[in-house]
Amino acid sequence: MAFKRGKTYSVYVRTSTGRVQRSTGSTDRAFAKQIERMLDALADKRDFALLDAVASNRITIGELWDSYAAKQLDVLRDKLTSVSIKSLWEGWTADAKVRAPKSWDQQQHHVKWMLQGLESVAEITAGAIRNRLNSLARSEGTRRHYLYSVASFCNYAVAMGALPASPVADKAKVRRPAKANKRQQWKTIEDDQKILSHVTGQLKLALTICAATGADRSSVLKLRVSDVQLLPLGEVPNAAKEIEHRINISGTKTEYRNRRGVRIEPWAVPQLRSAIQNKKPDDLLVVGVSADMMTRGWKRAVIAAGFSNYWLRDTRHSYAVRALFEGYPLWQISEWLGHASTAMTADIYTKFDPQIARTVRAHGRALTGNGGNSPTTDLTTSGEVPVAEEGKVGKPKPSEAKLDSPMPLGATMRTAGLEPAWVAPPAPKAGASTNFATSAYCSPNLTGSHPVVDSSANRVSRTIVSRISSAVVAG
Repeated sequence: MAFKRGKTYSVYVRTSTGRVQRSTGSTDRAFAKQIERMLDALADKRDFALLDAVASNRITIGELWDSYAAKQLDVLRDKLTSVSIKSLWEGWTADAKVRAPKSWDQQQHHVKWMLQGLESVAEITAGAIRNRLNSLARSEGTRRHYLYSVASFCNYAVAMGALPASPVADKAKVRRPAKANKRQQWKTIEDDQKILSHVTGQLKLALTICAATGADRSSVLKLRVSDVQLLPLGEVPNAAKEIEHRINISGTKTEYRNRRGVRIEPWAVPQLRSAIQNKKPDDLLVVGVSADMMTRGWKRAVIAAGFSNYWLRDTRHSYAVRALFEGYPLWQISEWLGHASTAMTADIYTKFDPQIARTVRAHGRALTGNGGNSPTTDLTTSGEVPVAEEGKVGKPKPSEAKLDSPMPLGATMRTAGLEPAWVAPPAPKAGASTNFATSAYCSPNLTGSHPVVDSSANRVSRTIVSRISSAVVAG
C-alpha cells in the first residue's frame, strides 16, 4: 500500500529475503499506486533480480518504472549483469600502452568522452556511439580518431568476454566519418628556401630538416647529433652508388615507423653541418623549439614569402615529389616517408596533377636542388649540369633544355631500377603529329626488342611517367 512519507509517497518492495521501504519520488498518489502494482506483479513472477537491485540501491524505482513502461526490462537485466566499464578500464589502458605507446593517452581521452555517462559495457550500443559522434563538433578526420579509439575499447571488451560483438563493427549503424581529402600542395626547393629565408636560428634549422627530409615536427625535435650522417666535406652524393647524406628519424607513434638512412636533400647540408659542429653525439640537434613554435613560425614565413595554403605538413609532399622526379623508386620514397606500404605511397603520389610537369620545366634544375648530382639525367635537360658547390642549386644552360620529348623522364625512371633500357621508337612520318603515345617510352617491350617483367612497381612507375610526360609533350 502506497503511503505518504514527507512530501512524497513511498511503497514496500518485496525482495527475496523480505521487504523494504523505498520512495517513489512522486507526490502523485495515483502514480504511486501504479508503481506499487508493478512491484507486486514482479514479485508474483518471482523476478527478484530486479527487486533486489532496487532494494540494494543499484537501480532506482524510477529506472525500474521507465524500463517497465517501455517494455525493456531485458535491457535493464543485461545492464545489471553486465561488466562495468570501470572494471575493464585499467586492463584496456595497459593494452593500449603496448599497442600504441605514443598515442595511448590520446586514445584514453577519446574513449572517456565517447563513453561519458555510461556505466556498464551493455550500454555501449551502436546507437549510443552514433549519437556521441554526431554531437562531436570537430572535423571528419578528428571524428575518425574518436571512433577508432572507442572501437579499440570495444574490441578489448569482446576479447575479455564482456561483449558478444563490437557495436562499432556494423558500418550500417555506425557511419564512418569521411576521410579527409589528400592534400596535393608541393613546392620546389627554390620556394622552400624562399620561405625559410624569413626564419632564423634554431627554428630555421628545425623547419629546414622538415623540408629537406620529409620528417614530422615531433620527430625533428627528438633528433640527436648522432642521427645525422653527412658525407665528408667535398664528397659528392651519388645515388647510383647509394652514397647520400642521410639521417635517422624516429617514428611518430610506434617503433616500426622508425626510419633509418633517410636521404637529406643536399641543399640543406651546409646548415646541418654547421649545426652539429662542436656538439656531442648525444646532444639534441634542435633546442629551444616546440612543435607549436614550428607551426606558427612556418605560417608566418609562408605569408612573408608571398605564398598561401602551404602547410608545414606539405613539405613531406614536396620532398616526395622532388624525389620522385629525381628518379628514386617508389619503394625507396615509401621507406623514407615511413609509409606502411608502397601501395600507400603510390595511392597518394600518382594522383598529382600532370600539370606539375610544367612547373618542372619552368624551374629547371632548381627542382632537384642537388647541384647536378641527380642519380639520373635531369628531367628537363638532355645533358648533365656541371657540379655546383655543396648546397647550391645548379642551373641548366638554355641550350641544354630540350622539352620536345619525354625521353629524359623515362631515362630517370629507368636508371632508378624501375624500367629496362630504353629503345628508340621509329621516327614519325613526315607531317605526322609529334605528340605520339608515351607508352612506347614507358614499356620498351612494345617495340619487340626484349621481354619485360611486368612487376607492380613497373606498372606504377609507368603510370606516373605516362601522366607527367604527356603533360611535358602537350605543354
